[in-house]
Amino acid sequence: STVCVDPSYNGTGDNVAIRMETSGVTLTALTRGILLDVPVVLSADGVTVTGFEGTIGQAESPSEVAAFYFDNDATNASLTFNEVVGVGSGAAVLTETGADNSGGLIQNNVFSGAVQGIYLNPHTGSIMIRYNDFDNNVVGIAGFNGALVVANEFGHTVPGGEAIGIDGSFDSNGGSITNNNFLDGLFINAYDGTGFGNIDNTVDAENNFFSTSGVA
Repeated sequence: STVCVDPSYNGTGDNVAIRMETSGVTLTALTRGILLDVPVVLSADGVTVTGFEGTIGQAESPSEVAAFYFDNDATNASLTFNEVVGVGSGAAVLTETGADNSGGLIQNNVFSGAVQGIYLNPHTGSIMIRYNDFDNNVVGIAGFNGALVVANEFGHTVPGGEAIGIDGSFDSNGGSITNNNFLDGLFINAYDGTGFGNIDNTVDAENNFFSTSGVA
């Protein structure tokens, strides 16, 4: 039930995404930080990916560009102790529209340099996002549908950017934003579908730390 990736892995022969389609399987790096040169698609119940450096690329269709992609039926899937260093395009993590992502966990990862650290399309169930570092992404978490965002840190070398963007697709999954650090003047932004404004559903955003200087 565990697929171990040796440090000597160099991606030779891989030209499409790695797909995890067997329930309960863990893909683990024997040495933390092994580079995966293609995206990983999580597409079964209880699958886990842990310990890698992910690469943003085409996960499925040309519009689904991410390092890690939560596909339909990725229930109870976990993404832990990974790092994604983006180059200004795509998302480190992306969810499929309409997927069942109940019980999802994104924890102890580092996401930097991407357009979105995590982009959550409307889906079924809540995803727990906790203990991650979001650094220098255009937006740390976008979409927001069904997210429980707890104890993460958001930072950027350019002050005043968007840490979390709650867009017009925000659905009735609910969500909360608690006990996070928002450094460098980063903020939570809410869109009404046409631009900055109000959203129809309520989002809890209590007990967070906001810093205008980046120094706690």
